[in-house]
Amino acid sequence: MQLLSRHKPAFHLSRRPKLLDRRGGRGWALLQAINALPYYVDTNPVMAGIARHTLLAVLD
Repeated sequence: MQLLSRHKPAFHLSRRPKLLDRRGGRGWALLQAINALPYYVDTNPVMAGIARHTLLAVLD
C-alpha cells in the first residue's frame, strides 16, 4: 500500500525515522530502479513501469 504524498510527512513524523536511514533507503531504491529500467524496458514492461514509478517517487 502506498501513502499519498500529502500523508507522507505525517507518517514519517509519527515513526520518527532517522534521516540517514530514510536517505539510505531512497538511495537503495534509486539504485535498483536505475539498473532495472534499461534491463527490463524491452523484455518486461511491468517491471520497467515499476522502475519508472520508483524513479519518479524517489526524485520527487
